Amino acid sequence: NEYASTSYGDKGFFYNAKCSYILGEYDNAIQNFKEVVKRYPDSLVALFSQLAIGKSFEQKDELEKAIDAYDSSNFLHFRGKLPQYGYVVAEATFRQAQCYEKLNQLDNAAKNYGIIINQFDDTLKAMVNEKSRKLLKYARVLADSLEGIDIPSAENIDDSFLAMVDYTEAIHKLKMEDDLSNNPQ
Repeated sequence: NEYASTSYGDKGFFYNAKCSYILGEYDNAIQNFKEVVKRYPDSLVALFSQLAIGKSFEQKDELEKAIDAYDSSNFLHFRGKLPQYGYVVAEATFRQAQCYEKLNQLDNAAKNYGIIINQFDDTLKAMVNEKSRKLLKYARVLADSLEGIDIPSAENIDDSFLAMVDYTEAIHKLKMEDDLSNNPQ
């Protein structure tokens, strides 16, 4: 406890709890992981400790308590504070679904699996949109640097496909004009 307020205090508490978990001392692990969450509520180790509480209950085959520990409401205060938030919540949701399956609560399990699928779809869409925005920015710079191309810029991601078509057509036209001027028949 004398080192609790040092920069390694949170890690010390976390790894103490983790050792209890590895040794199969799940009651002690739960108590220690809860202490980490209480003492260091906004830390990365608190985020992973909340997940580990659920895992400890799973190991004890106390699946209802594991389901409660994995509930997304236990993780809400981490949203926007830690980049690992989404990953940990997805794992908690998945593990919660597995507990529901073991308890033969298949409707709840299916609901959680659906949440995970939607999270994946949303993340993928966000990544594609971000990449599209960056590519449109570079395409605009390229188009502005070429003579003879007049293309309206895409103001938002919904315009990105149309802008891509415009860019492709303009670049193709420019290429054709260049080929014809360099190779007259």
